[in-house]
Amino acid sequence: MTFQWINNTYLGKLFKSDRKLSFWVGGFFVATICCNLLRLEATPFFLWGMYSAIEKSVPTYQVTGIMTGGKSNIDFYSGTSDNSRFFLLSPLQYYKELQEKNEVDPSLKILQKKFPSLDFVYDRAFTKYFDKSSETLAFPGWYAKYLTAQTGTSVNCLRISEITVKIFPQRTVTVDSAQVFLKWP
Repeated sequence: MTFQWINNTYLGKLFKSDRKLSFWVGGFFVATICCNLLRLEATPFFLWGMYSAIEKSVPTYQVTGIMTGGKSNIDFYSGTSDNSRFFLLSPLQYYKELQEKNEVDPSLKILQKKFPSLDFVYDRAFTKYFDKSSETLAFPGWYAKYLTAQTGTSVNCLRISEITVKIFPQRTVTVDSAQVFLKWP
């Protein structure tokens, strides 16, 4: 028979062992493919919004500057791996977002936008899950300890700034502005 190769595939073997489960898995495959062809964001695997726009160059970029002890500036843009840079910067970005949104978790806005009919759930869960006021108070001390553990340098005081820089075609960089958003102690 010409379709004998199907018996050697995952779905073929699954069909032999559990027909009901094979229909569920096959249905999921077909539904995923249909959703992707219709450009619906149905699964976390192929989000069209991530790949559908061309990235345009912008006139200014935001860079995070970390000063410890008043003089030493931690340079994690040139001397560290991408993973280390991510784990050093992402808590700062989250903290900055919390400050801008009055200590309310930014994911609440996303959930309310995606599922507006569940407002009654958000009201009940707000203080337990989305109110981050106690965490923002403890963050500077925690981040100083975290920075000490990650970089190996003693952190007595912190000054973290968001620096706006311009990059020119001649590959020159100029600082446009700097705004301090965290000081400790």
